[in-house]
Amino acid sequence: GLGPGRRIPFELLAANFRDHPQLVAAIDKWGPSQQHHEPEVSYAALVGRTDVMKQVLFRNLQSRVPFWAANSLLQGWGMEDPEVSRELLKLALGPASLAAGIAEYIPKIIKDTDQARRRLREILVDSDTRWDHHRVLIGLSRLELSAAEREEIVEFSLSIRSGVPYIHGASFDEAI
Repeated sequence: GLGPGRRIPFELLAANFRDHPQLVAAIDKWGPSQQHHEPEVSYAALVGRTDVMKQVLFRNLQSRVPFWAANSLLQGWGMEDPEVSRELLKLALGPASLAAGIAEYIPKIIKDTDQARRRLREILVDSDTRWDHHRVLIGLSRLELSAAEREEIVEFSLSIRSGVPYIHGASFDEAI
């Protein structure tokens, strides 16, 4: 499996060698060929924040773990970047089964708090949301919710708990 040990060197590169010209060039050469290494690519992209790596991250938004790319795009470019804004909004407002993969970042992607809340609630109750309920709950926890809304969300979450795949059970329970 992919443990934190493989991504830590890339985190350190991003934190300590930002904009180093030789490293940026090497990452731009390396990045496009990487498949199934989303954590490493997401941190490596932050070293130079180049157009090459931004395109790799856009590709990785279509992976089974799009949250890595979404986080990197938000950190490295932000929603002020028109391409980043377009791609992240397209995913956040698209099919719930895909939007759920980046749900924890929806409060940063959809600036209007009421719209972000509505979208997260839609994703939470959509029958196509199968794997990432915990990410939706994390996104909702980043918004100011009334006590009644929190209670309603917890009640709904508990009602669907038995259908949450085993692999995400602990994350789901923690998020509730």
